[in-house]
Amino acid sequence: MKMTKAEFQGLLDKYLNGLASAEETKLLDQFFDSYREKPGDSAEIDEKVKEEILQKIQQRVGER
Repeated sequence: MKMTKAEFQGLLDKYLNGLASAEETKLLDQFFDSYREKPGDSAEIDEKVKEEILQKIQQRVGER
């Protein structure tokens, strides 16, 4: 399943807020596992996207 950036961000937000279903959590786990399995591919993730994800995680952690 291919998802858009907006769909991924929505799913990540649900996960960070504890609202993701078991299926959605599994999907995210598979996504992140795919980067661990392929060394070097993670370097291809745009630095801006990495920064956005990090900021969202830091915001969510700070809110709790």
